[in-house]
Amino acid sequence: MVVLFVFVCMLVGSYFVYWAVRQGVRDALEDDEKRRLKKARPGRSIETE
Repeated sequence: MVVLFVFVCMLVGSYFVYWAVRQGVRDALEDDEKRRLKKARPGRSIETE
């Protein structure tokens, strides 16, 4: 029973870390993309892409 509990905790913890890393990477990529698009084509919004 304890082994199962530890396994579930590890699973949830690793998923949370994976989710946090993915969110951070996605935010960084989006910021980079916005900066690049602003430099390349000023005046156009991201939403129209």
